[in-house]
Amino acid sequence: MERIHRRIAVLALAWAGLAATPLAASAPSPFRDPYLGNRLAFTVPDRQAGCVADLLGRRGVTCDSAVGPGSRRAPADRPGTPPKPASCSMGWGVRYVLPPRGRPYGRCASTWIGSGHRMLHAGRTLRMGRGIHCRARVNGVVCRNRTGHGFVLTRARVRLF
Repeated sequence: MERIHRRIAVLALAWAGLAATPLAASAPSPFRDPYLGNRLAFTVPDRQAGCVADLLGRRGVTCDSAVGPGSRRAPADRPGTPPKPASCSMGWGVRYVLPPRGRPYGRCASTWIGSGHRMLHAGRTLRMGRGIHCRARVNGVVCRNRTGHGFVLTRARVRLF
């Protein structure tokens, strides 16, 4: 009987909009960037890659990845980088977008979004919304969406899957 009363009380609170929310959902994330409209954003430990959720109204996650200081290789020359489209007159091989469903793709980019955000320590995973999870590495990032597609971005290579 007590179980039924407890369930009725929870339903009544939910109907009134007063139900308790899980701490993770109600507490502000330290990865929310006020300068980016409170979007989730992070950088990896070597500061050569970083990601932002829902950048420029695009659903999903946008990540930038550099080749690292002192490298003689341009981002577009990293193994795994898709061919540069003829329509791209800006930088290529730095920015990748992972939609909530489907395959990731490269974007032309004239700016860098990768640094300046809170660091996601190596081995940690951040839920970026819409079923996308990103895991920081010491020198890069791995992001995967709900359909199993994603990318691995490091200073040395790019892998889209």
